[in-house]
Amino acid sequence: MKLSTLASEGVAIILLLVAAGLIIFYSYVYYREAKQTRRLTRRQVWLLRLLRITAAILVVFALARPTLIVTRRWTQAPAVPILIDGSQSMSFDDARENPLCETARQSRYESAKIALDKLAGPLARKHDLKVYKFSHDLKLVTSIDARGEKGGREVDKAAKMFPDIEGKPDSATGSMTDIKAAGIKALSGMGDSKVSGLILITDGRSTTGTGDTTDKQKNWALLSELVELARSDRVHVPIHTVVMGSENALRDLRIDDFNCPAEASLGDVLSFQVKITNQIDDILNTELTLYEADAEAFKKANTPEDIKKIFTEVARRKLRLTRGQQTIPISCIPETLGDRVFRAVLPVVADEVNTDNNTAVVSVKVAKRNLKVLLIAGEPSREYIYMVPALLRDPVVILSCYLQSADVDYIQQGNENIERLPQSTAEWRKYDVAMLLDVDPNGFNTHPLTVQQIAGLEEMVAKGGGLMVMGGRSQGLAKLLQVHAAKLRLMLPVEIDKNRPLESERFYDRPFRAERTKVGRDHPIMRVSGDEKKNEEIWGTFPQFYWYHPVVKAMPKAVVLMQTAGGAGAPAGECLMAVHRYGEGSVFYCGLDSLWLWRYPYESYDYDRFWTRTIRYLGEAKLSGTQQQVSLATDRRSYAPGQNVAIQLRILDPALDNQLQNVKLYAKVVTPQKEEHMVELQRAVDGQAAFTGNFQSKRVGTMTVVARHQASDSEAKDLFKVECNFQVQHQSLEAMDTSADIETMKQLSEATGGKHFDYHNMSKLESLIDEIPADPKVITRRDPIDIWDGLTFLLIFLVLVSAEWSLRKWWGLL
Repeated sequence: MKLSTLASEGVAIILLLVAAGLIIFYSYVYYREAKQTRRLTRRQVWLLRLLRITAAILVVFALARPTLIVTRRWTQAPAVPILIDGSQSMSFDDARENPLCETARQSRYESAKIALDKLAGPLARKHDLKVYKFSHDLKLVTSIDARGEKGGREVDKAAKMFPDIEGKPDSATGSMTDIKAAGIKALSGMGDSKVSGLILITDGRSTTGTGDTTDKQKNWALLSELVELARSDRVHVPIHTVVMGSENALRDLRIDDFNCPAEASLGDVLSFQVKITNQIDDILNTELTLYEADAEAFKKANTPEDIKKIFTEVARRKLRLTRGQQTIPISCIPETLGDRVFRAVLPVVADEVNTDNNTAVVSVKVAKRNLKVLLIAGEPSREYIYMVPALLRDPVVILSCYLQSADVDYIQQGNENIERLPQSTAEWRKYDVAMLLDVDPNGFNTHPLTVQQIAGLEEMVAKGGGLMVMGGRSQGLAKLLQVHAAKLRLMLPVEIDKNRPLESERFYDRPFRAERTKVGRDHPIMRVSGDEKKNEEIWGTFPQFYWYHPVVKAMPKAVVLMQTAGGAGAPAGECLMAVHRYGEGSVFYCGLDSLWLWRYPYESYDYDRFWTRTIRYLGEAKLSGTQQQVSLATDRRSYAPGQNVAIQLRILDPALDNQLQNVKLYAKVVTPQKEEHMVELQRAVDGQAAFTGNFQSKRVGTMTVVARHQASDSEAKDLFKVECNFQVQHQSLEAMDTSADIETMKQLSEATGGKHFDYHNMSKLESLIDEIPADPKVITRRDPIDIWDGLTFLLIFLVLVSAEWSLRKWWGLL
């Protein structure tokens, strides 16, 4: 309690003057009353004087306007706002590793309520709590005043704090998450309360604004304003983050994309590209199964049982998947004409959130197309003897043979007999594939290859045809290059030393083994079967050899498919088979002239199938109009407006990939409004045979992506042309990324001096109670009381004046 005055320096002077005036006045009064006061006693005189002096003092005191200051002090418990995320993403399953999970499929929102129960009771003993629920807006759920040691144990459970809404249990239904706005509003609404800390229970995923706001960098940028407020001198509040969910998406094994060429040739290798996302484990061992069915039967199948009955397994592949998205190739050989449906199936894993996306189907039209093949051989070697029947048995191949060493009246073999080799360019264009089997370029008693014929052959290959060149022990390729080096040197995928003669008289009695290269194992020519295990078993029967055509090296853009594996007969690493692209066509080199040994001792058809696959590969451009060894896809099938679309063009043929070195590729995105956007594709940095580009989707509808490329010749047709579609539609941002943003929430707590908890350390959640200061806020209030301006003061003054006047009257002074 303190007494103070509001009198200023000027008022004090006036008071002094008033006091002086009163002294003079009373002195004059006493002078006039001196004769009358002689009959009064000494006590009576001093009593009158005391009354007058006291009244005068009160007058001066009133003029000074004194104020009595009463100081009050008390304590207030510190406040702790608790914010619980109520957006739709909190309805997703929580991490199974979270110690708060009481059931296998417990939602993040239920885990958040359990966390609230663990914190609210102990905190309410010494803290005032305000529990909020937020999504796009912040709503106060309940306020809990500090209740002391006993009261803290009587706090309602979360189930009572969040009552049912319209008869339905409380749940997370918010359409978006705005962590920044919720935090700022909660801190700003605390007024003068001392805030010991803010507890944020969420999955950390902010989905405010437009575009791809699930990006972690954007998520952190959205919180910058909240961080600045929490760290400011005015507020200085640590934010403690309690994150539900995990950094991984919900448990799901799904097929994101399943594509292949729309048309395939009967008996040819049909390659599929399956884009698989693994959100089960960091390393998942599983398998991919490919089934085939008739398209009409598939349309009539109504139940899962009916669908299962009509499909037949055609390929199976063991997989070892890392977490995330990856593209897996799988192939089969169609053996039935007509419209077919292929179905890719992944096994169902326990606790998957969605099992419907474990399968995908694609329709393919299987057609029987003919390839006109011209086989030119120098002599009727054993390879020629076995190769001709193998090609004649192929229903796709229309074979014409020309044996150079045959007599004039010899009838050449084949489906279509010829009497001479093509002479003009137009005659060469009638053929799709040419095969040179140890040919004689000069021919002493044979029919040589002329310069004009080689030129016609080169033009046929450059315009999309195929060429197979086999070096044999009779003629060899050095002799051919000595005569036609200008054209053939560029066409061959290997470099041949034309000055190195064949050792024709040497006896080769030491065998060597041949092996497929790493690239060759997945090449269409080397795919004997769609089943990986069966494919390896068949190649395990590949024979040993005694001779191979010597080469200097493979050409820079060539792909080596087979090489020597070592042995007494040859060093390891020598090229035996190679392929590369020439213009729009392909050239295949084989340095083995005794592949016919593969027919023994089992008399299998693996030898036949090898040559039919080779012919189909070389004639692919003629079969389908363009090369189909490419695949175009986007990272997802559906996007929200403003979201980034990742476009990927995969090159399935290593030879084509080598041909596209240092070539700029573009993809064209066509909107429903027929707007065209060109996207530059960059070669993938991870070393894959792929090109990638990005496009930001703005309009809603079905978008078409087209990727095409032409050879260097301006009049050439497309080297390849592929397209795919994706959807852009309005959709909930909450469901786009089901992972929790643990990293950003950890940054938030560290930046503000708070503690962070997630499923890794959630068992220590109760330690947060001791980390939040419980020191109360001491509040001091000063209340001024004007003691001169009141009834008491007036009564005292009136009593003094009245008493003085009455005594004077009584004692006869008036």
